[in-house]
Amino acid sequence: MSMGPRVAIIVMGVVVGLPAYLLLRSALRRRTLSCAVAFGNDELRIRTDSSTHRIPFTELETLVWRMRSDYARVEVRGADTDLSLIVGLAKPSEGRTAELPALPRRVVRRLELAGVTLEPSRRAETVRFRRAA
Repeated sequence: MSMGPRVAIIVMGVVVGLPAYLLLRSALRRRTLSCAVAFGNDELRIRTDSSTHRIPFTELETLVWRMRSDYARVEVRGADTDLSLIVGLAKPSEGRTAELPALPRRVVRRLELAGVTLEPSRRAETVRFRRAA
């Protein structure tokens, strides 16, 4: 082992880490469901192939909306609902990307009017709302 420590770390990442990541990604893509997230005037609707969840803004406890990368996701807690939709690793539909659009100002304003506050985030692509205790 006359390799330097940096080269050894890179080799281990390529030999062990990359195949593990690709296996996890392919397993998650096989389990992809078609989902739709819609914001009404006073509720959040999440529809999957088999069910529909309606969460009124007044009962929403937490909403995390991360827009880009493999970490793109929607997390919703409230009204007896705890959902996490991992969008970034899902297989996108034809002609689409595995990213989320930015939340419209109308939605942000409606959430704030319902008593949910916007928490500051270090990353610009992550929007987090939480109900004040």
